[in-house]
Amino acid sequence: MAESPSVTHAGRLGKFDPAFMVAGAEAFKRDFPQARVAILDAGHFAVDTRLDDVVSLTEDYMSVNKIKLGNNSGGNLSN
Repeated sequence: MAESPSVTHAGRLGKFDPAFMVAGAEAFKRDFPQARVAILDAGHFAVDTRLDDVVSLTEDYMSVNKIKLGNNSGGNLSN
């Protein structure tokens, strides 16, 4: 059987989000122990209410995983 590629996942959600609940994030973490999951003090639109936290967590994730923004006009990520 072929090996699964090693993928690092990151997730951020608001602990008061009625659509994506904390229990789902915890289950995801159990399935992917290498995942980085952050539970923010926010609702569904965490990026609107906790932008500084989302930016900081995203920058940290990209730095740790050596991901850089590409220079193309499509805005794709490259590593």
